[in-house]
Amino acid sequence: MEEADKEGKITQKERRRIEVQKRKFRLEQERVLKPGECNKYIKAVIYNKITEELAGSRIIQKLTELDMKAEISSSATPNTITWKRQMNQKIITEDGKIIQFDDVEKDEPYLLIILMADEFAKAVKENQLMNIVQSAQELCSTEAISTTLVVYGLKTYCRKNKNKIGMKETEIKLTQLQILANCSHRLHETPDDLALTVSQISKAIAEEPFKSKQNHKLDQEQLFLCSDVKVNVIENDPDSYARLWNAQLNCLPKVTFDVAQSISKEYPMPRKLIEAYKTCDNKNQMLADIQIIKTGPLSKYRRIGPELSKKIATLLTSSNPEDLL
Repeated sequence: MEEADKEGKITQKERRRIEVQKRKFRLEQERVLKPGECNKYIKAVIYNKITEELAGSRIIQKLTELDMKAEISSSATPNTITWKRQMNQKIITEDGKIIQFDDVEKDEPYLLIILMADEFAKAVKENQLMNIVQSAQELCSTEAISTTLVVYGLKTYCRKNKNKIGMKETEIKLTQLQILANCSHRLHETPDDLALTVSQISKAIAEEPFKSKQNHKLDQEQLFLCSDVKVNVIENDPDSYARLWNAQLNCLPKVTFDVAQSISKEYPMPRKLIEAYKTCDNKNQMLADIQIIKTGPLSKYRRIGPELSKKIATLLTSSNPEDLL
């Protein structure tokens, strides 16, 4: 029936309209997360002295090119850049009505600390580098901060001030930061390099929700598998599994398409090859005598040979990361 009945049920036409409205709403919500579009909802909060003393104009220019906003703040944590994401507060009701709330800004759990070379050298000498980083992290409003320390002009400083700061001492302090404070580091000498780093981090932060969603979708996927050479596997289709097994073998060093076909003919699935290795007394030579299948009038009899057999066995059975192929 097209008309609502006496109990107040909605018509088929109205139901279709609501479904269309909900689908449009979902697509709009997904669109704002996509790379490029998501940049418009990110704002970098930059401590004012960074723009006054360092590559301020370059940083602002790079962010503008990415359609991102920048806020210069004197109240921000000294020597830092943080990020905020504008959250589009919309919901859709069961009857297809969209309700718009006031937009809010959410602090992103990322922190960039910029230290001039002389400040860095002083902090290392006085054993204060860890305190500087941890204090900046504590002042941020989000937990589980992922931190990057940029040291600006260190090479130039070391050339002009020899023996002021030791390489070994510097490496120890930076390693401690990475392990104890979840703080990576970068060394930059030019305003362009610094601005590029800020723009790269900003872009990565903007795209993080989209990429996390994509990764989650791939993790949950059960119907299709794929390899680097774009071989799709359809569930319950033996031929497609065979194609994927050939493609996987083809990715191994020195394994051509013909070699992969020859191995897969003898061992039609990975499990059979691994089980054969487990019961073989001479794993390194197990594949050596397999004849390589070649087509064409000029094809000659060839074996996989002992060298390639050893490489494949080492790659598939070794538990020692120091083994060389």
